[in-house]
Amino acid sequence: FAIGEFKFLRRLLLVHGRWNYVRQSKVFLYSMHKNMVLTMTLFWFSFFTAVSGCSPYESWVYSAFNFILGLPIIFFGILDRDLSADFCLSLPQTYSTGRTNVLLNIGSILQWIGNAMMYAVVVCLMSYNVLFPTFYFLDLYTAGTIVMIGLVIALQFKVMFFHHQWSSYQIHSMLFSFYAMFLFYMLIAASVDDYWNYAIMTYNEPITWLWGLFTVPFTAVFIDWFAYFSRYFLFPTQEMIYREMEKSEEYDDLNRLTCLSAQGSYRKPKHPQDSQDPHQRLIAQREIEMT
Repeated sequence: FAIGEFKFLRRLLLVHGRWNYVRQSKVFLYSMHKNMVLTMTLFWFSFFTAVSGCSPYESWVYSAFNFILGLPIIFFGILDRDLSADFCLSLPQTYSTGRTNVLLNIGSILQWIGNAMMYAVVVCLMSYNVLFPTFYFLDLYTAGTIVMIGLVIALQFKVMFFHHQWSSYQIHSMLFSFYAMFLFYMLIAASVDDYWNYAIMTYNEPITWLWGLFTVPFTAVFIDWFAYFSRYFLFPTQEMIYREMEKSEEYDDLNRLTCLSAQGSYRKPKHPQDSQDPHQRLIAQREIEMT
């Protein structure tokens, strides 16, 4: 592509380049995460079936997993912005997120893999162990559909959890994904012989709504909530600090004075301590740190 003037390069790199890196990194990590969770639920289920390879999911229900969860993460990858454009321009250090590959390094990927393992353990322990006596009174596909509903909603909650802003497109995609799941299972039950009428039987089970719609998803997302706020208060990342800076009064002063500096409204002191104005000392100190 061509850049008409070099002045456009600053915004292209510091704003759009960073936004794109953060969004696409999380899209990749989430896509890996959700497929790993689904695979691990099959792995743990195999121990209840003497490692026979039997699946609790009907093949169409299993195939619809990525289709149902696809739309919310697509809109996240297009529209989400973790920091405002003004903040990224006033504090160029934010570009180091992509330059140092903070979100796609080995440590970050291993954290997401560990999180996927925890999700699978929670879903399987709560669905296979806690509900195991109940499964004696339910057929295989009904029990599997209950597990799938809980898994899908838990992963939808995960997408909601790492959103930084919401637009009408993102809200509608989440609602569409939620209702499309139940509608799609109804269509499968009406057209596939092996799954005939299973959706109706599943929806008529009170445990579907108590367990699949509330208990499993909220328990799974509690893992993310606990991990995030533990790190937020104990070991905050640089991105967390940036988001707090954006909300603080210090950023408001810095942003205002950066605009004044661009307009030539104040004289830059040689050293921060040379100025009696605390605002000038602040922006001068920031400029020294940037260099």
